[in-house]
Amino acid sequence: MKLRTQARSLLGLVFAVCFAPELAAQPAPPPPSQPPPEQPAPPPGPAQPPPAQPPAQPPPGYPPAGYPPAGYPPPGYPPPGYSPQGYPPGYGPQGPYGYPVYPAPQQPARPPKPVPPEDAAVQTSPFLDMLVAGVVLDRRFDHLFNIGLQGGAYLGGRVRLAARAIMFTSEPSDDLSYEYGGFGSSEEIIAPGFLVDPSDPPLFLFGASLGIVAVGSRNFVLAPGLTVSRTDESDYGTFLGLSLPFEWVTDSGGRFGFELGVGRGIGGTARGICANYATAAQCAQGERRDFERPSGAGFYAQFQIGWGFNRPAPVMPSQ
Repeated sequence: MKLRTQARSLLGLVFAVCFAPELAAQPAPPPPSQPPPEQPAPPPGPAQPPPAQPPAQPPPGYPPAGYPPAGYPPPGYPPPGYSPQGYPPGYGPQGPYGYPVYPAPQQPARPPKPVPPEDAAVQTSPFLDMLVAGVVLDRRFDHLFNIGLQGGAYLGGRVRLAARAIMFTSEPSDDLSYEYGGFGSSEEIIAPGFLVDPSDPPLFLFGASLGIVAVGSRNFVLAPGLTVSRTDESDYGTFLGLSLPFEWVTDSGGRFGFELGVGRGIGGTARGICANYATAAQCAQGERRDFERPSGAGFYAQFQIGWGFNRPAPVMPSQ
């Protein structure tokens, strides 16, 4: 064992003496070459979008994909995305739930309607009216409910001319027979020693009025003027006064209104009977004489309804 170890040492020594100088004389191997510098990598291109997914189906009860349908919005409503007063979508006045408030659609202007002329009421001529009238004439008679007719016309659109005939529904009584019908007082009205013999009651009252149109519009006329009336009994004289008629005329030609008259009764005759039993009487017992009837205040009123002819056709209003 020891001999084997010594042999190995001897072989190692011989190998070192014989081959070590040759190995030392050989040149050292060249160093390894450096690799060439790497080129910079090109920038990455745009990312490819993911493949389109099919649209999700809406829940039950909601409109299908592609809503609103063709023709939306309906006529008169703003288009989608419209915002009033120049506000961008999503801004401006907000309504419930955050939605914009849009103004109501404007309705188209209605075409003008034809209307009667400005003076259509006075152009509705001639006219015919039924009357209910009342008359109060001091020292003549009073009668408050009478019926009659009236006809008239507007001349040139400026003058109103009307005539009427009224029938008394009962017999009026002579006022002098009540006021001065007794002994003594009647003598102050006619002559000493005479009493009043009542005149016959009238049956009709005839009258007329002439006025100037102060207000004339499409449906109303006011034409103040003068009025005159007289009965079929001349004993009651004449009534003269101022008249004020108010008349309304409908678009179809119907008429209604009223007229007032205030004036005075003048003229007429009062018949007296001598009733003086004194010895110095200036008249014979039972003698009849006619005296001038004293004047007195008077009032007249009538209500009327009737029809006017030649109502002008409506015309388009001027722009």
